Amino acid sequence: MSMKHGPSGEVHNYFNPYNSAFTAFKTVEDIVVGITCALANAGKVRSHVIK
Repeated sequence: MSMKHGPSGEVHNYFNPYNSAFTAFKTVEDIVVGITCALANAGKVRSHVIK
């Protein structure tokens, strides 16, 4: 999810399978939400209501 420029950015881009930092973030976010939902469905996590 790096947005670096210059030589350091070139290294990050070489090893980055995503087209943009947003796409990488969205993928990680989807995984976290998926795991959270799976645990909630298994009864391992209680949902919190914000009032």
